[in-house]
Amino acid sequence: MKKMELTINPSDYKILVVDDNEFNVHLMDILLTKEKYRIIKAGSGIEALEKVRTDNPDLILLDIMMPDMNGYEVMAKLKADEEHKDIPVVLLTAVSTPDDIVKGFKLGASDYITKPFSKEELLIRINHQISLIAAKNQIVKQNEELKNMLEELNKNKSAK
Repeated sequence: MKKMELTINPSDYKILVVDDNEFNVHLMDILLTKEKYRIIKAGSGIEALEKVRTDNPDLILLDIMMPDMNGYEVMAKLKADEEHKDIPVVLLTAVSTPDDIVKGFKLGASDYITKPFSKEELLIRINHQISLIAAKNQIVKQNEELKNMLEELNKNKSAK
């Protein structure tokens, strides 16, 4: 069996950055655009849920402390949405008590990064999440190819 190489092109992936602090959004935009990711921005939880529906991001970086709808509420709504529940969410927040971190993971967060963060740590964690997405996509594609091959084999057997 041939070995499959997993190559990742950052420009193939959209990252939704959700934070009510414009400076934080701008900083993330600069860092991630430099890495060649496509960035979508939202300044509130309500706007984030709209962007998820319209732009279908591959990964979400989500602040917890926001007015109107906090990050936990956004997570709960996102995970209840059958169409978008599998989008990985990285909580990127100043909220850092053990209870807060556990709550984030219980709601379905893929990772949790506390502010202030180091640029290197942030990029490694994002690249890790993107690698997992790419691997999952490759597995789905290979399963589809195998399914098609099996159907073709079964068709050929039936024809004989």
